[in-house]
Amino acid sequence: MGSFDPRRPGGAAPPGRATFWYSLGSMRVVLRNQGREVEISGRRRVKELLAELGVLPETVLVIRGRELLTIDEVAREDDVIELRPVISGGGAA
Repeated sequence: MGSFDPRRPGGAAPPGRATFWYSLGSMRVVLRNQGREVEISGRRRVKELLAELGVLPETVLVIRGRELLTIDEVAREDDVIELRPVISGGGAA
């Protein structure tokens, strides 16, 4: 049985490998559209986090677990935050 690994999709460790991940007081930010992850220490409001990363608030959804965060909410140390690009489409044909 594998162990939980929050760095992997679904949180599962690879078969046959136990992976343990310990945070030292930093949040992990997953930037889906850029295919990268960054660790940031300290807590801050989402709007401050986005500014620090150079991301326009109108261009992403900010997600913690299954919760959608607004720009005024606080991201805490030990959070895993995911930034997903906002995609719109359609239009009358």
